[in-house]
This record gives sequence, structure tokens and C-alpha cells, in this order.
Amino acid sequence: MKKLVRRMILAICLSTLFPLISVATVFGAQQPNIIFIVTDDHGYNDLEATDLRDEVSMPNVHRLSTHGALMTQAYCTAPQCVPSRAGIVTGRYQQRFRVESNKEGPLPTTEKSIASRLKGLGYTTGHVGKWHLDINRGTKGWMAKNGYKSEADIPSSVVSSFKPQGFGYDEFAEGTATRVWSNFDVTGKSFPAREVNYRTYEGNSHKEKYRIQLQTELALAFINRHVVEPDPFFLYLGYYGPHVPLNAPASLTDQVLSVSELQQKGYDHSSVMIKKSANYAKDYTEAEVRQQGLALLKGIDNGVGDIYRLLEEKGKLENTLIFFMSDNGAPLSVRSWDGSVNDPWHGSKGIIFEGGSRIPYIVHWKGVIPSQVFDQGVNTLDAGATAVAVAGGDPDSDPMLDGVNLIPHLTGKDKGVPHRYLYQRYMNTASIIEGKLKYMRHENGEELLFDVSMEKPAAYNPDKDFHEAVNLIEEMPEKAAELRKELKSFTGTLPVPHYSGGFHSSLYEFAKRQWGFRANSHSSKAGERNSKAGESESTGASAQKHRNTPSVTSPLKSVPIQSGKDAQKPNVIMILIDDMGWADSAPYGSVYYDTPNLARLCGEGMRFTDAYAAAPLCSPTRASIMSGQYPARLRMTQAVTPKNVPNPKALPPNPNEYCGRVQNRNHLPLEVFTLPEALKEAGYHTAHIGKWHLSPSGARFTGGDTKYHAENQGFDFVIGGAHRPGPPDYYSPYAGKGKALGIRNLKPGPEGEYLNERLADESIKWIDSVKDSDKPFYLNFWHYAVHGPIIPKKDLLPKYNKRRDPKADQRCPEMATMLDSMDNSIGMLLDWLDKPANRQLKENTLIILTSDNGGVIHNQVDGNPWTSNRPLRGGKANTYEGGVREPWIVRWPGKIQPGTVCHDPVQSTDIYPTVLEAAGVMPRDGMPLDGKSIVPLLRGDAMKRRPIFTHFPHNMGALCAPSTSVRLGDWKLIRFFHAGKDAASHAYELFDLKRDPSEAINLADHFPEKVRELDRLIETFLGDTDALVPFRNPDFVGDPQAMRTGQSLSKAPKRPRALRLNVPPIKTDKAGNRLIQLTDQDGASRRTHAIVLEGSDWVQVDNNSDGSVELRWDAASKNGTARILFGWKGGAIPQEINLATIPACVLELSARGSKVAHEFVMKSPSRSVNQATSQSPASGRRSQERFFKSRDRNGDGAITLEEFIGNPKGRNVPALTKRFKNIDSNGDGKLQLDELKSAN
Repeated sequence: MKKLVRRMILAICLSTLFPLISVATVFGAQQPNIIFIVTDDHGYNDLEATDLRDEVSMPNVHRLSTHGALMTQAYCTAPQCVPSRAGIVTGRYQQRFRVESNKEGPLPTTEKSIASRLKGLGYTTGHVGKWHLDINRGTKGWMAKNGYKSEADIPSSVVSSFKPQGFGYDEFAEGTATRVWSNFDVTGKSFPAREVNYRTYEGNSHKEKYRIQLQTELALAFINRHVVEPDPFFLYLGYYGPHVPLNAPASLTDQVLSVSELQQKGYDHSSVMIKKSANYAKDYTEAEVRQQGLALLKGIDNGVGDIYRLLEEKGKLENTLIFFMSDNGAPLSVRSWDGSVNDPWHGSKGIIFEGGSRIPYIVHWKGVIPSQVFDQGVNTLDAGATAVAVAGGDPDSDPMLDGVNLIPHLTGKDKGVPHRYLYQRYMNTASIIEGKLKYMRHENGEELLFDVSMEKPAAYNPDKDFHEAVNLIEEMPEKAAELRKELKSFTGTLPVPHYSGGFHSSLYEFAKRQWGFRANSHSSKAGERNSKAGESESTGASAQKHRNTPSVTSPLKSVPIQSGKDAQKPNVIMILIDDMGWADSAPYGSVYYDTPNLARLCGEGMRFTDAYAAAPLCSPTRASIMSGQYPARLRMTQAVTPKNVPNPKALPPNPNEYCGRVQNRNHLPLEVFTLPEALKEAGYHTAHIGKWHLSPSGARFTGGDTKYHAENQGFDFVIGGAHRPGPPDYYSPYAGKGKALGIRNLKPGPEGEYLNERLADESIKWIDSVKDSDKPFYLNFWHYAVHGPIIPKKDLLPKYNKRRDPKADQRCPEMATMLDSMDNSIGMLLDWLDKPANRQLKENTLIILTSDNGGVIHNQVDGNPWTSNRPLRGGKANTYEGGVREPWIVRWPGKIQPGTVCHDPVQSTDIYPTVLEAAGVMPRDGMPLDGKSIVPLLRGDAMKRRPIFTHFPHNMGALCAPSTSVRLGDWKLIRFFHAGKDAASHAYELFDLKRDPSEAINLADHFPEKVRELDRLIETFLGDTDALVPFRNPDFVGDPQAMRTGQSLSKAPKRPRALRLNVPPIKTDKAGNRLIQLTDQDGASRRTHAIVLEGSDWVQVDNNSDGSVELRWDAASKNGTARILFGWKGGAIPQEINLATIPACVLELSARGSKVAHEFVMKSPSRSVNQATSQSPASGRRSQERFFKSRDRNGDGAITLEEFIGNPKGRNVPALTKRFKNIDSNGDGKLQLDELKSAN
């Protein structure tokens, strides 16, 4: 610290001797060379200027700092190698492209690097040393997702596209010593890219060179090759040090303090003994590890000196900008400590406390940047922005760069701070830094606020100093609220992280554990200090002085889901209702159906208002529950029927179709590690009772391959569990007429017995048979009801024949009796659990109830639709809300606060990970898992916003057009494949579900940027899941929208050609209310919905249940125009289910003082949505013949994988590779035209 004080004095003196020089005058005529030197796991303390115990000897790096800018508050963007380096390489917050941990590589080829930008500005670019952003052993998740079992399966063209050469580097030597992927060597000789082993290269002349020495020589070779050329160069030098393994040669350890000297400096903690392993050449004491770390740093310093001297010799030092920085702080765990230290900061690599994220950082440019200590906050992204700026680019106008040009700040031209805020997000923790205040927040709601200034300590005192020790959250609540809001605003711009959950203990205590075996072991009083640090929960004056227990601000008193390794695993009952719509029960607003037991469940648990099935049909949703995967990934996106196939494809379109058909898989693959299999492996009894519909079926659903039945998917006990979508009959003997089979393993009951109650009785019997064992149970209680055939429960018909729905929406007595009976069956189960003898069983049983898709509105009984999903649009077999939004109720006594309501979107894919977390079971490694555990929601906490996808690529005529939808927050976008003009592009419908839950007003023309944003999510989703999408018919002539009609349904209505406001458009009723309603071409009133597009500060709308809209405004002293959009709340009756959204009407209100004039306008949008949105790769497909001809470059009548992929830059290479293999039916590695035509 004394050295730091001396540096500050020296900087002040030097600044008076050398006037500030204009950067433009320095590089205006000649662009500077640029060098990034990036060390690996290098702790903040390990620079001579910041060394608190005079242990570090790095005179060459010290020279950079004394003649440049020492940045004392510099941060990486993540405390781990891969994400941090992804940020440095691209100049962007790496969370934007989902590289948030070492396991989330490789770097997407769609990202533009700093090297690419500089190359475009005339630079020769080079990379030496560590890259760590390619395909490697840490990217197994990526490999599994893209269908590669091992690295050997990946084509070389794909592998190289993720190497430095794929990101704009002209020359590269990436690797350690034995495996260096390079196109030049230490002598400067060039050659085609290949892997070089410097232990055997050129007759072993490099055998004795240590990895850091070799990287220095390669860097010198690159500089020597280009320093004399007229074009400037950019070199990224990534040193492999001081990162483990620790095996520094004697030539380096001899240059640093001896082990005995380090012991005298406090590295004598007797409990520290690191055993020999892959990372450690032998058993090491604490002092020996520290010596190794210092030796590696010494090797780096020697290399910096060699580079500095070469630039001096060549006369290029004044024309070279050098950044020296680390990728993150030092790791301090017993398995990975590299001998570097982070003092005085708390924490280590892997957590965003200062020790893990505050880094060494120096900027040097002789003659331009004066000597200084710069104490304002900066981060590693600023290096990229600065490089682009000095090269002649404009980083401020580049929206893809998140850094700041530091030159104006370091030369005194800009007196302001470089950043108002600095951000980090890693795993499940995020932070924001403003000046010297740092706010951190964990996803479980835990909050910390620290003063991270360098004012404490003035001198290092290990007995007293404990940085980030005092949580200021209570002393500064307003500042905490401000930073919380800013952090939320920033993270809201990022994708939802893949990682959730993780550690749930105190952030501070977790950091101390990560700090590891030697957190404060530098003196004989280490034990005393650690004891004091542990006093965070004591009382009295000491606790007030050393309050370091973080505050948890959540107002809810949540109950731990698992309270230790001995916590009792819960029983789980998963109740799935078939074809029950969102509005088909009293808890969800129905006054027609009696569902007291569903209301009872809600009163004892949590009701979800925005829960979704993964598909609008039975089988795919059921598959998503059993697998935790999207149906698109399983290629099981439609209900299983006899027409389905084992290996589905996308078929070429028929001449009269605007797009082709997509086949459906006829079974849940046995390779899927199902939820019951996971629980059975964890010691659970498992049973399935009821509908399965995940097995192949023969003609007329008379049977199929039994190997895919429920008993082969993890269930011990099965009733039903086969191929049937519905029972032959709901009355015993359940066999129906003719040759129809009954329900497997279910013996006929007495005459008059109804299926719903019988299945409940069987469920109770099975639970009773296993409840006294020492193992928990999992039960699928999956009803056939209320799926057809519609066979009413006769004793309930009189009640519903007399009943009328005041809204006249739900009016089918037959279906109502089936729903009533289903509710009664739930009551039977709940009543049995409520028995005194079963009290303990009830208290330890988690019940999840939902439906597999929306209610059926396209079928009728005596002219009445089976049900209505109003206010939601659409129904079963349709991607509007009525087809996929479901009832969802969860009860878990003692864990869920009774009677609560959750508005967060959830989906059927979430059931698998939720049950696993509740049971304390880890997901199987390598298995894709698209769902997220909603345990945080169950305990009353918040979850990160995430997109919810529905992929339904099937043309079902009057029911649905092929489409994919995404919901993010309140926005929902539906992409209708190839349904734009002449099938040349997609059609899009965009809805604001908060203001328009009925999906009446298509906002795509009004918010084209939002369409583009959400469509990019759809495109990424389709690629990630390798989804089948329909082929476009390039020869189609006509309007695809005209094919979306209800003409195949009975009583098809006259489709409104357009809608208009009634005349006069604004009517005032007797109460003075201003009412508006749409009419069709015949003058008939239509249900209307309105939202205020502009002018919501003085105009309000109320959407009435009768289909009219009430307008209210207060235009006093108001001058301005309001625009209100009016849409048709159609799609809620059978004949309207698949009609495209009719363009909204627009009413403009002009206020001048207290007077309001109105004008009805029906303006055509300036751009169609198809023009306003970027055309995705799936659209505009060429014919197979044209595609084949364009790819067959050598004209040999076949396409190789490389020809199929073409230029890999910016393309989804893994998905294309997988697609190639699927098309290559004979496996010869080449595609023929016939294969292309017949494949997906």
C-alpha cells in the first residue's frame, strides 16, 4: 500500500512536467499498434504497485504502470475464464449471447470480435496463447445439444470456425506447448493451420521451454513479422499463467522469494497441504504454492520485458497502445489455488465479490497517456472500445460495443467518469457498481451493499481488516433501491440465464467458503481472525460494529424446500386433466361449472394465472411433462395417431398448399430419461393410472407396439398407460361398441360405474398399498376426461340442463357433467388424504394439477360447443392463448403459503425439474432439460423473466396454421410459417397480453422492432431444438391467409371482410358513458377490445363484458392527439378459431383545451409486417433442385457436408451438420438429389 501512495505522488509530479497531448495529433496520421496482454487467474494484489507485503517482483509490468495508467478500480465482466474472455474478445457483455460460465461455450460464430473490427480498419491481427472459447471438454452441453457424441464427430470445418481464425485473426498460435493450433511458428515461418507439438517440433529444440516462455517467443515472432510493415498490427497475447497446473521450472522459482522467506511473511498455515494431482506436480505447502504463483508471474513479467524492449529497439513504443489485464481474480480453493492472492479483497474466482472480479489493469501508451493512478471504475470491455477508437473507428455509434473509449479520460480531455454504472452477472448473482458503492443481489432475493473504496485500509493489517464486511443495505435504503432498480433495468435487457438455483446460503458465507482454506492464513492469528469473522450473528456492540450478515429483504417468510440431507422426500401426485380449458372451473372465472374441489386445492395451495402447456394437443404436452423437454426437441409436436411415424420429417408441399406438412413421432423415445425413471432411481415407488397417449397406435387406435407403454418408461404399476386418446366408453365395462378394447389392467366394475371416480378409487388403493413403506411415491393420476367421446354422467344432466351461463359462453350440459365428475374424483382423493390416519401423508405430499391443452371449441353437441375459453382466443389445436394457457394448481402443505396466486408464466416443461428439485434429485448429466424449476415461485420468490415457446408446425385446416409462438414478459409473437404475401415470407401477429389478453389487436405493424426481437428468439429456439419446420411452396399463387377459414366446420359464418366503428362512432348512453363497438360489413355488432396506443395520460378505456368499449378522457388544458386501437375479439367460437387477426381500427382524438374532436381512420401501415421484419433462414426456401445445383460446386452430382454448409461464418453449423446426417439416408457422406427431395 505504501508503494501505491508513492505512485500517486509520482503521478502528480509527472503530470506537471508533461503537458497533455492530443490523441488525434499522435495517431491521426498513423494508427497505433495495439497489444492486449491478458493474464489468467491473476489476483489484484499481485502487482508491485499494489503488493501489500513486498513479495511480488514484476519490474517490467511495474514499468508499464509507472509510465502509464494504473487502474485501481478495474473489473472483469465475469469471475471465470470463458465468460470473461468472451467479453474481452467481443467488447460486449457476454451475457448478451449466453456465454455465462465455462460450460456455456463455445463463442457463437455470429459474434463480431474486436479483431474483426480492427481488421476492417486495416490491421493485421494475431492471437497467441490461451483462447478457451472453442469446442473443448467444457462444451459437452453444446456438443450434446448439437448431436455430437465426441469431438471426433465434429467436422474440421466446424471446429476451425470456433478457433481464433473464425473470429478475424489472421495469424494464430493457440494452445500451451504440446497442442498449439497455429499457422506460424517461433521462427516466424508461416504454414497452413495445423496442430504443433513444441515438445517434438524441429528436433526438440523447444522441449525445455516452459509454456509462458513459449508464448512470449511466439508473440515476439508475430511482432517481428509486422512491426516493420506499413499496416498496424493487433496482438492478443493470452498468457497461461498463473493458472494451474503449477510446474514452474527452477529457472523461474530461483528468481522469486524462497520458501523459507515466504513462510516468514506468513505463508505458514500448517493445515494447508495441497496433494499431488493433475494441477500440482507434487505435494505442496502453502509457501510452496505461493512461490509457484510468484514464479509464473515472474515468467510473465520477463515476457512483458522482452516485448517492451523489442518495441523500443524497433522505434515503435510510442506508437503502440498496450493493455495489461487479468481475466478474473485468483482462485483460492484447495483444488485450484494458483499461488496468486486477491488481498485485501474478499472472495475469489467464481464469485463476484471484489476478490473474484477486481483485477490488475494497466494502460500504457508512451507519449500519450501520462503517468497516473486512475481510481475511477472501468472494466475489460473498455479495452475493445478504446482499441476501435484509436484505430479510427467510432465505438459510440456501434450498438454492439458495451465499453468506453478510455483515452479521453486518461489524457484529461474528459473530466467525467467513464461509467455511471458497471455491471456483472454470474450464475445466479448480479451486481452494479456506482463509484465506490457496490450492490449485489442473489436470485433468492438476498441483497448486499458495500463501500469498496481503497480508503480502507490505509495500511494492511490482517488482524483487523476484512473488506466487504459491513453490509450497508439498512443504512442506505434509498441508494440500495436506486441501484436495485438500475440493476433490474440492465438485467432485463439480457437473456434469462441458463443457470439458476445453485447456492442458497448467505452470499457472504458462500464467499468465505470459496475463499477457502487460506482466506486469512497469512499470520499466526489466522484462527483468531476467522473466529471474529464468524461473529456476524452475535449480539451487542461487536455485532453492530462488524455486521456482515447480509439482509434478506423479501417480505415473505418462505419455508425451506429441503432442510438438510435428512429431509424427508415428498410424495408427488401429478394430476393431468385432458382437454380442460383455462376458463373451465370456478377458480378461473366460470359460473357454469361446479368445481368445489379445484377451488379447495387453490385455497390450500397456489393458483397460477399464466401457465402454459408446451403444445395445444395431448401427446406433445404429455411428452414435455415426462421429459422436461420441448416437444420440438422430441419431434413429437402433434397428437399421436395411426398416421404418425417413428422418424418424422418435413414433407415437400403439395401443389395446392402454400407450405408442406410436418410429420409427427408416434412415441416417446425410450432414450429419454423420464421423470418416473429419475425418481425411481432415487428410491421412489412409481405408478401411472389413466391416459398415456405416448405409444404408437394401430389402425383405428386398436393397439400398437407395447414397448412404448408406461410400464417401460419408469412406472412400477400401470392402469391404462397405452395408446388411446380417449376411452371407448366412460361407463363400465369401458369397452364401447364393436371391437373396441377396454382400458388396460382395469377390470370392469359394477353397472353404472363412471370412469372418473373409478380411476380415483384405483389411485387411492395404490397409494394405500405403498404408503407404509420407507420409500416415497410418485403417481401420475392422468384423467381421460374431459376428452371425447362426450358421454355425460347421467345423474348430473338434470342439474346442467337447467343451468344457464350469464355470458352464454359455456352451454354444453353433457361436457359439464364430465367436468363435474372429474372434480368429484379429485375430491375423493383429497378426502382420503384428509383422514386423520393419513395426516402425515398429506403433509408430505406435493400435488400438481394442470391440463394438457386448451378447451375444445371446434366440436359441438346439439349445436353447442363443448366449452368456451373466453376471454382467451382460440382453443385446442391452436396456438392462440385459448389453445395453450391452462389451469395450474399446486398444493404442498407447509411449503406453499395457502391461497396464493402467481402471475409468472410457467410451462409444462417445468414440472420435471420442479419435482426433481423438490425431491432433492439432480438431473442426469448430458440430458437436455428445457424446463426450469419453479420451486422459487412456490416459496414466494421471484424468478428471472424467460421466453415461453410453443411450436406447432402442423397445418390443421380450419383449426390451425403452422406456427411457432414466443411469450416474453407481456409480449407474445406468433410466426405463421410462409403465410405472408404469396407465401414468400412469414406472417406475424404481435400481442400485448397485459392490455389485450384476448389477442384482438395485432400490433406487429406498430412495433416492428419488437417483432424483430422476438422473431430472433424464435429462430434461436428452432435452431437450438433442431425443430422441424414446413417447407415453403415456391410455386404457390394466392393468399395463404385465405386458407385460414372455418369453412370445413359446421355453420361456417360469413367472415368479416373488415371491421368498422358503429355510426356514430361514439355514442353516449343515459349515464353519460361514451361507448364504442365494432360492426361487420352487414352492420352486425362484434365483440370489441381497445387499447390506447398514444395518449394514455388523458384517455382511458374500459373493455366491457358485452363486447362494447367505454371511453373516458380528461382533456382539460391538454393539447395533443390520442390514438386508440380497436380490435375484434374473435376466435372464441368454433367457426372463428383459425381466422387471422383482422387489422385494427384506429380512432384519433384531438384535444385543444377542453374540446375534443374525434376522427375515425383506417390507415394502411407504411410497411407490412413482412417487410418490417427480417426474413429468417426458414423463410424463402429455394426449390430442392435449385438448392442442389447451387451447392454442388464441382458438378459431380453429389453434395458433401462442406458443400452443404457453405461458408460457415454466421451460420448454425451444428444444426446444418445434424440436418445433413438426417438427409444422408445411406450414410455415404454425400447427398443425392433424390435424398434431398424425400428428406426433411
